[in-house]
Amino acid sequence: PFTGNPGLTVDTECQTPACTDGGPSDPAFFFDGDKRAINVVANNESVEYGQAVAFSYTVEGLGSGETLESLGLPQIVFTSTATFPYPDVNDGYRIFPKFETELTADQLEDFQVNFINGKLEVTKKDLIIQMSDQDDYIYGDAILGEIQYIYDDTGIDDNDAFLQLIETSHSGDFYSTNSLILVNKLRAIVNEQELLEILNLLNNSSWMTSENTIANKLRAIVNGQELIDLDPIHFENYLNQTQGSELNKLRAIVNKLRAIVNGQDLLENRIELEVETNKLRAIVNETGLGGDLDENDYNSIFAVVDVDDAESAPEAGDGGISRVYSMNLITGLGVTNSDDDRHYIYPGAFLSALAANFNITFSYGRIAISPAELTVSTFDYLINQGDEIDFTQIPVEFEVEDYVYEETIDSVFPEGLSFYFVNSYGETYEPGDTGIFDIFIEEPDNYTLNFASVGKLYVTPFGEDMRKVRTYLDCIEVSPSADGLDYTANFRYYNPNNDPIYVLRGPDNELVGLGDFIGEPPVIFFPGEGTFKVRFDGQRLVWRLTTFESTNKSSISTEATSDSGKCDAKDVGSVDESGYTIINPFSSQLVVQRHVIETGTLDVFNMYGVLQDSVDFSKNREEDLIISTVGYPVGMYIVRITTADGIYTQTVIKN
Repeated sequence: PFTGNPGLTVDTECQTPACTDGGPSDPAFFFDGDKRAINVVANNESVEYGQAVAFSYTVEGLGSGETLESLGLPQIVFTSTATFPYPDVNDGYRIFPKFETELTADQLEDFQVNFINGKLEVTKKDLIIQMSDQDDYIYGDAILGEIQYIYDDTGIDDNDAFLQLIETSHSGDFYSTNSLILVNKLRAIVNEQELLEILNLLNNSSWMTSENTIANKLRAIVNGQELIDLDPIHFENYLNQTQGSELNKLRAIVNKLRAIVNGQDLLENRIELEVETNKLRAIVNETGLGGDLDENDYNSIFAVVDVDDAESAPEAGDGGISRVYSMNLITGLGVTNSDDDRHYIYPGAFLSALAANFNITFSYGRIAISPAELTVSTFDYLINQGDEIDFTQIPVEFEVEDYVYEETIDSVFPEGLSFYFVNSYGETYEPGDTGIFDIFIEEPDNYTLNFASVGKLYVTPFGEDMRKVRTYLDCIEVSPSADGLDYTANFRYYNPNNDPIYVLRGPDNELVGLGDFIGEPPVIFFPGEGTFKVRFDGQRLVWRLTTFESTNKSSISTEATSDSGKCDAKDVGSVDESGYTIINPFSSQLVVQRHVIETGTLDVFNMYGVLQDSVDFSKNREEDLIISTVGYPVGMYIVRITTADGIYTQTVIKN
């Protein structure tokens, strides 16, 4: 449209030979007086989806220095065919300028205002849907999968609201429970080319699954997590899929009643499932997705479909997918051992209509999983030197509530328990050894073992030269007490062998009483003599011990009653009371101070009964007894002093 008030003239051709006539006529004007036309032109705008739109205009027909405001005209406002705040992607929205208020009669006398519409174009925004890296999971935790939405927020007025719109729209595509598609045994693939092909397929992918797959194949793992299982064969079948019954059809091989297909192919009704060899069943898309009005791109989306999604028989014409759900996919749930070993997790598809407003790139994350803690207790087990260990007979208890995913000892240790045995010097048990070894179990996959108690493997010497351990009752003490155990039996043993003998408490080493008693027999029988005390009520108390005489078992019993011989003071004294003081704890040397002059023997044993040092002393020498302990490992030791008056023992500690 024109602006101002231009004059209109009519040109006529001259009629005279000299052409003194003709030419333009006198001007005629559109408007009388000073009235003029101006054009208000809405400027064309182009924004990315989500960006705020600032409408603007240009005025044509104003004089120098003139503005609408200086002319007293109202402000310009706009309407549009776009729906705000976030109009969908489109290149054909119209922008309509107008005055905020109607012109007055005087203004209408002065101006003819022409409004010229503009065009609004909304283009797609680049969006990366990225699974976050997470390293705080413990085996058995529910994998939640955190999704990041990465985009340029330039020009977005309220980014929090815009991000919430994306998150809400995407989350609405997912199944209602915390579910994952799990690729089993991916790390077990030894063919690097095969593994690379699967990972390349997964890269820049997102995932969805049919409602039938969820109904038929969703597996609960009792920790708030449900799974749909895939195996590497499903990916191999997808990579090797062939033409179906027609040129534009694809044959998807069903394995374990499910298959992987491309989302675009599925929604375009190009998929046929091969349930039986060369018998194809079509899948009909009844989801409403993928139609002529659906602007989403499904090419980078993969779907897990179920055999029930297809028609019941070839050409039956029934079946169909009525709904699909987004679902994240993870390549494993087991413990990871390094950054390179972490599992991959891929996002669920963005199926909402909102997704059509983005150029979407899907990106995986990496998930690290630490071992769960499994509490175990091992218990004492004894063998004779040279015997083969029957590992099935070693007593073990696991805290069953520590198992995750409904696992059991058989699934956690599919090859059985693997034991190893270590003594106090860090030496591993070898067949033929004797001594005492801690009983440990090799850690299984996905768990660390927390030993609530550690049993001992006792390997007692065995052979033709063995001599049995003899038992004695030295005497009983009498001391009335409130609990009725008024008597204390002082038992003694004599081990004639050069090595300690081990006998576990039980049928071969037990106290049997007609009444009540408190006390236990020793398990380690040091070379030479040793003693222990048992409080009892005076009724018959028997200590039964079975050891080897040569290679034959030999049993011996010793009993105590209220009528047994009574003790003298010297029979029941402690080390200090016997006239010796042991400096405890000790470091580089063990010092025993002598306060009496007598002949005897000082023996030092480790806690496993192995003799470390032995020193004879004479009543003709009064100096203290000193043993260098520079080579002793830190720990507990037993000092035994044997004299004509008795045997005295004390536990000491080396720092």
